[in-house]
Amino acid sequence: MYLAPEELMDALLPAVWQTDDGVVHIDFGRNARVTLVTAQQAHARHRALAPGRKSPVLVLCSAVPKPDAQAKRFLSSPPVDRLTAAAAIVTRNFALRHIGNLYLKSTRLPYPCRLFATREAALRWLRMHLSIPETQPPPRQPSSPRGSA
Repeated sequence: MYLAPEELMDALLPAVWQTDDGVVHIDFGRNARVTLVTAQQAHARHRALAPGRKSPVLVLCSAVPKPDAQAKRFLSSPPVDRLTAAAAIVTRNFALRHIGNLYLKSTRLPYPCRLFATREAALRWLRMHLSIPETQPPPRQPSSPRGSA
């Protein structure tokens, strides 16, 4: 089977969507190689789904993503940090999770990031990072029973 260049590029790019709970999902499928282009494309889709607000991000992949040096810099950059409340990476392979956790300990990401064996565990952790919608007023401070003095 022959793929045209644009079809090949679409096949390598992650699928990105947002669920009703506000979590942005990025599915790399079997493509564990994360380049600057794939990272930028995922970020652009994230930005379109949740403009101007931080969202928890669930990364799905068959293997632990292997970002190249340029992608690593980009994923730690202020534009990505401005939209990322936390990131959870799901991979079922125990050895890959262990290697990935070692990598995360040596990498300074500006947002919390953890690896998980299941989507359910990752979503439980990510829900702790859901932000309060900006349209809600801040919680009221209880008034002092003594009044002001």
